[in-house]
Amino acid sequence: SMASARGCLKFSLIGCLGLLVLIVVLGGIAAFSAKKTLSEAEVVDRELQSPDRVLEVPAAAVAGARGRVLLELSQGEFKLDSSLPGEGVLVDAHYDERIYELEESFETLPDSTWIYRVGFRRTISGLQALMRAILGEEEETYVHIYLPPDVPLDLAIQVEEGGFEAELGGLWLKDAEILYGKGGFDLDFDEPLR
Repeated sequence: SMASARGCLKFSLIGCLGLLVLIVVLGGIAAFSAKKTLSEAEVVDRELQSPDRVLEVPAAAVAGARGRVLLELSQGEFKLDSSLPGEGVLVDAHYDERIYELEESFETLPDSTWIYRVGFRRTISGLQALMRAILGEEEETYVHIYLPPDVPLDLAIQVEEGGFEAELGGLWLKDAEILYGKGGFDLDFDEPLR
């Protein structure tokens, strides 16, 4: 009947309104929780200055042998350039260590080839990162990597969610694999590869 159809519609609207209120309340709780977590971390951020880290692999460690450079980078601004001849691998990074993690490793294999790996990623949740951006608490974060132009290299780059600029001109690349997702990517060759 028409009366029962109206009653059903009324019940459905009340149910939808209740669901909407529940979603808004849960969203408010999540935002409050993220804000509370950020404000607690703020005190530590003021005491712990964002590090300017320079990681260096000396030229002597890479001279005369083919190397493999692995870059696994996400959620930041990244740049790749060549260093000066005779210099080794150099990484210049600026970031908040409460939010990001920078890892590196270097090993020489029995056949004298070497492997250098740099990993960079965000360690807080996406919601916390979004709240920091909205509140204007996100400071400049970058990782700048310099590779020697006079050493034969295999290069493997994997970038996810970030801005990446690479100037590969003049490098002695034997092999390169570049995987990229989400963000801006600029790859240039100002001069021929060796």
